[in-house]
Amino acid sequence: MSKEDKKATSQTPSVEECGIFLLMDEISDSTCKDVIQFIISKNLVKPYPKYLQLIINSGGGDLQAAFAVIDTMKGSAIPVYTVGLGCVASAAIAIFMAGEKGK
Repeated sequence: MSKEDKKATSQTPSVEECGIFLLMDEISDSTCKDVIQFIISKNLVKPYPKYLQLIINSGGGDLQAAFAVIDTMKGSAIPVYTVGLGCVASAAIAIFMAGEKGK
């Protein structure tokens, strides 16, 4: 790898640093904890990003855990847009539907 490639790689922000969270697993307390921490952490840093994006590919899972994510999304000062990618079913569809409408 050249010096230029290394420099470009080290300067490339992570997906989460760009305000994007990938929810690509079953809906569980563990996966939802990660989503909730992401949303809350972005709400604690100013200036706020204009929006957050939650990309979902999940067959579903625990509805109570999904409700915790939905409550966090609704309480966020930053709008949370959702994108369905692949399979979005069961509890995952509840999270998907709770997101802000696309532009």
